[in-house]
Amino acid sequence: MSVNQLIQFGSGDLFAVPQGTYATTNPTPVRFGILQEVSVDFSGSTKELYGKNRMAVAVAATELKITGKAKAANFSAPLVNGVFFGGTPVSGQTNRTIINEPLTPTSGTGTVANGSTFVKDLGVFDTVTGLYMTLVTTGTPTTGQYKVAAAGVYTFPNTDTNPKLISYTYTVAASGLNFKIPNSPMGSNPQFSLYLANGQYQGIEVNLELYLCGSNKLTFGWKNTDWMVPEFDFYALDNGSGYVGEINADQAN
Repeated sequence: MSVNQLIQFGSGDLFAVPQGTYATTNPTPVRFGILQEVSVDFSGSTKELYGKNRMAVAVAATELKITGKAKAANFSAPLVNGVFFGGTPVSGQTNRTIINEPLTPTSGTGTVANGSTFVKDLGVFDTVTGLYMTLVTTGTPTTGQYKVAAAGVYTFPNTDTNPKLISYTYTVAASGLNFKIPNSPMGSNPQFSLYLANGQYQGIEVNLELYLCGSNKLTFGWKNTDWMVPEFDFYALDNGSGYVGEINADQAN
């Protein structure tokens, strides 16, 4: 194939690099993993000059904006934080979830497996009655009720020996990370550069780099029978150099 016949296939690879006040001393590029699709729109406006006739006698170009969308199936906490929230990542997970852990009370009590790092109760299901039990915080639980202590100790009526299914969260300090979503002042927004490389078809490349970007929308979409694919909306702006980005292509003329 001649290099002048430049055609492209596939979604390519997309990278973001933190910029501005949210960047560290050595900003680390982050890849949009399992990239499903990415689109970049160059949208311009015009202003027409009319006289007495219906057709314009002059048209001037006015605003030009660059916006886009990217969908990547591989959830990346550093990417989500760095591109959209600008929080402060902390090592460890403050909430990992257990759904329906079996527990059978002995003398009205039982402790969940991760009781030493227990965080939050998410409900108790009684497998015999087929009902969710009611949480109480004072007094002694009666039929259909339960209490829970900070160490993951669940208390039921002394006569209740029905097997339960417990859902709760707990802390994992040794792996992962967490960051709180900040309520940032208006006007502040994480900034980053974007680099899109698409050379998947016979090694012919078209690369797009946007020097300074921000994200104005982040969507998480969970479906019952489909993959969760986060979607980012982004925009580009001048980084102070008088340019917004550049395009490189394997094409001589």
